[in-house]
Amino acid sequence: MSHPVAFEAARGLAKSYGERLGGCNVRNMNPEKADGVSPELQIARFRVNAVQTAQAMLKFDPNYAGGHLALALVLSHTGDKSTAQTEYETAAKQWSQADPDMTEMKLLQVVTAN
Repeated sequence: MSHPVAFEAARGLAKSYGERLGGCNVRNMNPEKADGVSPELQIARFRVNAVQTAQAMLKFDPNYAGGHLALALVLSHTGDKSTAQTEYETAAKQWSQADPDMTEMKLLQVVTAN
């Protein structure tokens, strides 16, 4: 199941780290802003950028649960459900002591409930 809100959450997580990550172009993570490019290429470019951003987040800090959540959300959208599930589990484990009312925890609960 596709979660448009989840993509926006991943984008928000990436943006929070964006200034500190080399090679991360968070500003271009909007597929609607690619003039003259086919919708299919826009989506593909967006997904590649989203995966690279999540991977950069984890390279910067492998213990950042938000990076695992961002990668899981992107992988879920690309159809790699197995790897996405592993990343969701890693995020949940790393955030096991986090405030359950934290936005990211609520998102994690929603996407793992489906």
